[in-house]
Amino acid sequence: MSKKITIKDIAREAGVSVTTVSRVINKTGRIGSKTREKINKVIEEFGYHPNSAAQSMKTGRTRNIFFVVPDITNPFYASLAKELQLLSREKNYNITLYNTNESLKEELRAIETACEVCAGGIVFASINESREVIDKLLEADIPAVLLNSYLKCEFDTVHGEINAGTYLSTNYLIENGHKVIGFAGAPADTTVGKSRKQGYITALQNAGLNVDEKLSFEMGFSEDAGYKAGKYFSTLKKKPTAICCANDIVAMGVLTALYEEGIVVPDDISIVGMDDIIYSRISRPPLTSVSNDSNVFARSAFSMLFERIENTYEGEPREIIVERNLIIRESVSTNKCN
Repeated sequence: MSKKITIKDIAREAGVSVTTVSRVINKTGRIGSKTREKINKVIEEFGYHPNSAAQSMKTGRTRNIFFVVPDITNPFYASLAKELQLLSREKNYNITLYNTNESLKEELRAIETACEVCAGGIVFASINESREVIDKLLEADIPAVLLNSYLKCEFDTVHGEINAGTYLSTNYLIENGHKVIGFAGAPADTTVGKSRKQGYITALQNAGLNVDEKLSFEMGFSEDAGYKAGKYFSTLKKKPTAICCANDIVAMGVLTALYEEGIVVPDDISIVGMDDIIYSRISRPPLTSVSNDSNVFARSAFSMLFERIENTYEGEPREIIVERNLIIRESVSTNKCN
């Protein structure tokens, strides 16, 4: 056909109303399976593609989800982005990624950019809780879900059990006879950094072990931070027999530094991580870690966000807490005596 196909053409051919076609295209409302199949068949036959620009003029929002992350090089966020993109395509939405490099200034700029492009929704992940961010999101008036550092607030949130991950990993080290345990973590002035260190501290205290600040190296969530932590621990006169790492990327850096210093893992020093990223399974030795399922985060955030976008839920903000589980591999020696 030479002329441009419109939604009216699809409705006329399918013998239904324009509103019904719109609901099928936008995946909103309840449409019978036979009617949906008939409309989709006509759409396919005509090669019809919705005009997203026209849709955004009507709604004031584009079919675009803004995904804000603190560090896209971290496989946890990369996996989250992949799953969100797959889910969004099912709703005929696209994903725009904004990497903030853990900067509050960039987080605020990300929200401004989302407003400028009339984003249809925001999935906002951060390692730090900020009142400025919440106020900026309220001002933006765009459906949003907050991940990681945000607990119950004015928006729907998804986060792991507070302090639970590093508590599980540290407690596992203690159960295997370790008493001098180091901590390689993120800056103490970040919400996630504080939480992960607190899990480590609580496990030590519950076991009646001393908390020695000389055994903590807090710099960041990067491999470089872990590498520097590993070098630091290798210089100590009384080295820890085990190190609890704030995430798996930090643990990879620690492993590299210890290897360079001729320190064998787990024979000389045991290592545990957090997040259970794919690299933890293929590292040498395979890394004991704690689950932080990115797919659960993505599906939970997506579900709540689209209930807001489609106005199927207009109630109070919800909070989803993702369970932590210890994943035992080969980076921890057992029955260690100090």
